[in-house]
Amino acid sequence: MFALPLLLGLLPLAPQATQTPTADELVQRRITPEVLVVREASPAVVYIVSTGYEKTFDIFRQPVMVESPSAGTGVMVDADGFLVTNFHVVSNSLGGGKLQVQFDSEVDSKTYDAQLVSFVQQEDLALLKISGERKFPTVRLGTSADLMIGERVIAIGNPFKQKLSVSAGIISGLHREVAVPSSRLSFTDLIQTDASINHGNSGGPLLNINGDLIGINTVVREDAENMGFAIPVDRVKEVLIDQLFAPQWEKAWLGFELAAGPELLVEKVRPGSPAAQAGVAVGDRIVALDGQLLPNREEYNKRRLTLLPGIDVAVRLRSESGERELRLRGWSKVDGILYDRLGMTVEMVRVWPGTMLCVDKLAPDGPAAAIGLMPGDVIDAVRAQGRAWSLSRPDNLARVVVDLQAQSTLEIDILRDENKDRRLEPGELFKGRLILR
Repeated sequence: MFALPLLLGLLPLAPQATQTPTADELVQRRITPEVLVVREASPAVVYIVSTGYEKTFDIFRQPVMVESPSAGTGVMVDADGFLVTNFHVVSNSLGGGKLQVQFDSEVDSKTYDAQLVSFVQQEDLALLKISGERKFPTVRLGTSADLMIGERVIAIGNPFKQKLSVSAGIISGLHREVAVPSSRLSFTDLIQTDASINHGNSGGPLLNINGDLIGINTVVREDAENMGFAIPVDRVKEVLIDQLFAPQWEKAWLGFELAAGPELLVEKVRPGSPAAQAGVAVGDRIVALDGQLLPNREEYNKRRLTLLPGIDVAVRLRSESGERELRLRGWSKVDGILYDRLGMTVEMVRVWPGTMLCVDKLAPDGPAAAIGLMPGDVIDAVRAQGRAWSLSRPDNLARVVVDLQAQSTLEIDILRDENKDRRLEPGELFKGRLILR
């Protein structure tokens, strides 16, 4: 005879009730780490259209200029509107083209005109700036110092104009060297990935599984499958600080220089410059530009790069007597170079059979005034270091001057209409020797 507990154990058990997952639970199961990365980073990824102009011929074989657009990707690295991309994405806009930037339409439906702030062709990197009435979303900058072969990565871009396209893969290799014959560039220390990277992905972010930017996608091997390359983010940060934000990219010349150190103290003001005319003085400390406080030199460099010639900028200064705000209108970089080194600016004038350069502004204490040059003098030729130039554009003269050391001699021939008959004759040719400062 069986005991009652044993008999009960032989009885069939009643089926357990199962709970159907809710719709929210089903969605949560589908949210992978890759989904989280895309949600976090994609608002900072932009679509770039770069439009240049190329020469072609119409049906009558007459030369015409037509628009030549190209597209690529960029990634926001600063909430005030700075974004990084590849130089080759925007190179066709040099010389009068235009740049436009779009976010994903769910983030921002507006199309922004962009300014090419700076570029380093050898690194295939460029810095762009857009302006808006809000702070822009950015990616979190990671590090490429601890990357591991085999770790998961995500690439976001706009391949073949397919906006906000995402691919995933792994890091396939590190420290790769790749030559690009079409651009005559050679890259070293690149990240190799099998995440799909196609034309249009250039300039977009390569992200790790935490959503940190670890590289800028840049090169595709045309003769291979699933081989893409990215510039390591540590190198991108170095180029940003040392080259893309460097003062040589300033487009507006204000006429003052800062002392070394973090204090943003004015060390020199060029007489007759925009700064001098506005009242900037040696010893002033720069506090803000256009209402934006400048806590350090890095922030100053960023703000300074966005200033354009001919546009007023409000400069707040602090000195022993307190704070004051002045308005400066910068000159072009070319005018600044010539005024700073030669003590003069020039403009183009039409003189048969073409154009020549004419002295415009003169610095009272400058090299040009020291040898007697006057506004209206026409520059016939300049000579330096055994070479001679006949120049028709201000930027041509600036390029000559910028390569010369201080205290170098620039021989200059000018034509002056001394008899006021509005004609320049061989007898009105004068020669002088400028000492560059």
